[in-house]
Parts: sequence; structure tokens; C-alpha cells
Amino acid sequence: MLSIAPKRTCFLLFLVLAYACSFSGKLLAQALPDLKKLDAYYEKARKDWNVPGMAIAIVKNDSMIFAKGYGVLNAKTGGQVNSNTLFGIASNTKAFTAAALGILVDEGKLNWNDPVTKYLPYFQLYNPYVTQAVTIRDLLSHRVGLPTYSGDLLWYNTTYSREEILRRARFLKSTYAFRDGYGYSNIMFIAAGQVIEAISGQKWEDFIRTRFFQPLGMNQSYVSVGELKDKPNQASPHGFNANQQPVPVFSSHWA
Repeated sequence: MLSIAPKRTCFLLFLVLAYACSFSGKLLAQALPDLKKLDAYYEKARKDWNVPGMAIAIVKNDSMIFAKGYGVLNAKTGGQVNSNTLFGIASNTKAFTAAALGILVDEGKLNWNDPVTKYLPYFQLYNPYVTQAVTIRDLLSHRVGLPTYSGDLLWYNTTYSREEILRRARFLKSTYAFRDGYGYSNIMFIAAGQVIEAISGQKWEDFIRTRFFQPLGMNQSYVSVGELKDKPNQASPHGFNANQQPVPVFSSHWA
């Protein structure tokens, strides 16, 4: 058996602890981002990708460690983007819809494989079998057989109610067999939002506000671009002209 004198033992323990502290310090330094380098990287990326304006926030362990805006609100009229600038997130709202359905699944009020007609009796598609077979999971997977963007003219800038939009969806033609291909479908996410309403008794907007925005303190977040009309600090959506330069596609205040 190896015997080590007490003094030598204490000295060895000291060396081990000193090394451990040094090593953990290096790991901590590596874990913390170099915010100055990130700042420069973000601005370079914005210019490289020809983006008029953007905002970046980094949250670590429930604390915001970085928040800054880059570029302009509007490529034509200017205005500086800051960390509180409002941006329309378009189809990123689909993530909220999927998460909302996930909450209802966790609460035992819904199953991913439930048929949509269980909650929306008026729901119909191009084929009676498909109508009965479509599940909540199918709505979120873009696989019901409709081509990409099919039916978008039913909802874009329309006065139809969401239920009426879905009632008219039965006239849309399929381009491939049910669950046999991918077609990006905004219409099916409207149906998913209606399922949330049918189960919770809340409109999609109210569910998102009460279950996400309010608990998270998202007091400057909105559920529709219509709510941005009188907000001054908002970024305009942009497209590209023939010279590949960004141009605003709406006024700074969206209709």
C-alpha cells in the first residue's frame, strides 16, 4: 500500500484544486461570448446579406446579455433600428400555433393523432376519405396533398372569416396523394388555429397573448400587423428591385 505523508497529501490536494480552479476559469471564459466580436459580426452579416435593418437579442439563463439594433427601419425614409424595434414575423407565427397545440396536448385536451373533424365538423377537403383521415399532426406537417400556397388567395387580404375560408378549402385540388408529398399550406395552419379555439374557447390571438406573451412579459409583442398601425418604432418589410437593392414594399406603417 502506498503511504503519503500528511504534508505531501495537503500539497497535492492544493495543486489539484488550483488546477481545477484554473481549468474552470478557462471554461467559463470560453463559455461567455465575446460581445464586441459578435457585434461586429452581426453588422458585417447585415451588410453582406443586404438587409436594411435587424435586431439581435441574446438570452442566457433567463437574463438578456445582449440587445442591439442594426441598420434602418426603412431603406427609403431611414430611421434607426434599436433593440425595441417591432418586426413582423410572418410565418414564424406557425411556431406559436404548434406550441399552443403542444400545451393542449400536455394538458390532456388533445392528441396529435386526433382527426381534425373531431373539433371542426365543418372541415372538408378534396376527398371524403382525406377529410376524415386528416389529423392534427397532418395540419402541421404540410402533407395533406395540397400544393404549396394552395388557397392563399382565400385568406390574403380577405373579408372571409376563418371558418368560411376553411369551408371553401374543399374546392382546392390536390397535386399528390395524401401524406405522399410536401406542400406548404397556410390554410392548414388556419385550421390548426381554429382547433385551438374550439378546445380552449379562446380565439387564437387571445390564447397566444394569455399563454405566451403575458407570462413571459412580452408587453411589446402583437398578434397581427394590424396592431402595428400606430406604432412609430417599426421596421418596414422590404423586397429587392432589379438592381438587387432593398426597397420597402409597404409604407412604414402597415395597413
